[in-house]
Amino acid sequence: MRSRERREVIMRLLREEGSVTVADLAERLEASPVSIRRDLADLADQGHARRVHGGAVAAEAPPVAPLGAEPPHPHLPHRNQPVIGVVVPTPGYYFARVLDGARLAARAAGVRLVLAVSDYDGERERAQIRSLVEVGARALIVTPVATPTTDPTTYDLLAGLDIPAVVMERPVDDAHHMLDCVRSDHGLGARLAFRHLLAAGHESVALITRPATATSRWLEASFDEFADQFDQTRSGIISVAVNDATAQYDPVEERAEAALTQCLEMGATAVLIHPDVEAISFAEQARDRGVDIPGSLSIVAYDDEFAGMADPPLDAISPPKDSVGSVTMSICLERIRTGARAAPAHVTLPPQLLTRGSVGPTVR
Repeated sequence: MRSRERREVIMRLLREEGSVTVADLAERLEASPVSIRRDLADLADQGHARRVHGGAVAAEAPPVAPLGAEPPHPHLPHRNQPVIGVVVPTPGYYFARVLDGARLAARAAGVRLVLAVSDYDGERERAQIRSLVEVGARALIVTPVATPTTDPTTYDLLAGLDIPAVVMERPVDDAHHMLDCVRSDHGLGARLAFRHLLAAGHESVALITRPATATSRWLEASFDEFADQFDQTRSGIISVAVNDATAQYDPVEERAEAALTQCLEMGATAVLIHPDVEAISFAEQARDRGVDIPGSLSIVAYDDEFAGMADPPLDAISPPKDSVGSVTMSICLERIRTGARAAPAHVTLPPQLLTRGSVGPTVR
């Protein structure tokens, strides 16, 4: 699609939806983010759009209708709908389903979401939060890049805002306990997986995960809880380091091959693997090396984004992604409607175990 055609589509979307994001446009129009940003800059120069972090809003959009008696802000879209700002690290993979849940709840309530994508950049995340506040968002939903124990800066910013802010898919610590938060109970998810493997007779268990992610910390803590039920000479945690976001090549196959080698040398008969991408590649490597699943090795994937599409389909822990989005939105809307500072809500939602035949009895 030529640039002129892309811009015509973007202008139509701005008229119909009021705002657009670079990530969404790049996917819809099959163009690079660089090209989309250039298109948005040109449209802004021509007066057709107004740039915001992560995308643009319609320059001629009507003001936001207030839920209370406050006057509307002149810069936010659209069709007299109140606006809630949403900041997430990525709109894809895991968060696509979370955003779907929030979007459906927002549509039912007659409010509009404006999305900003931080790309796992803390400074960008905080700039996006400030920008959304400046242009008149009535409330915020934020998934910080970091947890509060590793970097509390974003949590400090949210706690000091004059509008409601709900933390999504991250915990809050004691210092930020007055913030609302909604998250999946990943610790419970891991425990469900380990109990599933123990029930099949597996005592030699490996946890394969990317290091220092928001989810892996919960999985590793749950693994430690079960350590005395595992054969500690044939069990352990295997970390698979990934390239940073700027790398041109992410060697997932090499990581899977190395993890499989470690797993076999360790003597593990079952593995819990996070995330799905690693689990699928691990299963491929096992199949290529003649390792029977589940005859010789049982696998449980964590996240359940693509686990059902693996060969063979993998048992998986499925976090309640849609529910996280919808419950977060419900709390956010309640905060806007009441206008009162109620006791904070700290909600954890349970994942579920889905069985597809990739876990079998241990071979004695």
